Amino acid sequence: MVIKRSLNDPYFLEKSRYLGNCYVIYDENMVYHYEFIINRNEATIISDTSLYYTELIDFFRQDNAFITVFKTKDGSFYKAFDPVFTFKLPLSILQVSTMFLNQNRIQELKPYFNPNDTVIPVTILDEEYVILDGHHRVYLAYEEGMKMVDVYLDEKSPQIEEFLYLAKEQNMKHIKDLSILSNQEYTDLWIAFKEKFFTTHK
Repeated sequence: MVIKRSLNDPYFLEKSRYLGNCYVIYDENMVYHYEFIINRNEATIISDTSLYYTELIDFFRQDNAFITVFKTKDGSFYKAFDPVFTFKLPLSILQVSTMFLNQNRIQELKPYFNPNDTVIPVTILDEEYVILDGHHRVYLAYEEGMKMVDVYLDEKSPQIEEFLYLAKEQNMKHIKDLSILSNQEYTDLWIAFKEKFFTTHK
């Protein structure tokens, strides 16, 4: 059984895909589709099956730990976790942990992006708040003139210190410092680098 986030599967509506709320589970010859409808700290799971809800929620919360209440598509309660504290921080103090942004991803996300619904996972390293995920959303918030963004403290991933070091080595600190690449350039430079990194750091 394999779970993947889907940005391209035409099974889902474009808005849901581009917001990153769609997931596909592959199990032998079967394919199952799931969509999360998010409202503050709650999410409703839309799917034609109830199979693998527990595994799916655990996977989803790796990047969305602030979502703590889950319901089924008929509105019934399914599962809850301890509340996660969120708070606001100035964009100007958020340290990036990447060097590149994808121009295609920015353009796809932009029509559906609502900065007031954006919650970014961060960790504290060397007395700095470091972005763990959601750099494209932070960039769009910056582009729209937002001064503050909602965040929550999350556990740092094993590779984050090395990614942070690489960003600082290239003098990348603020979200405005990041290089915006075409989809092909982003794939060739950043995605290929991360794939090689994770292969050699298993």
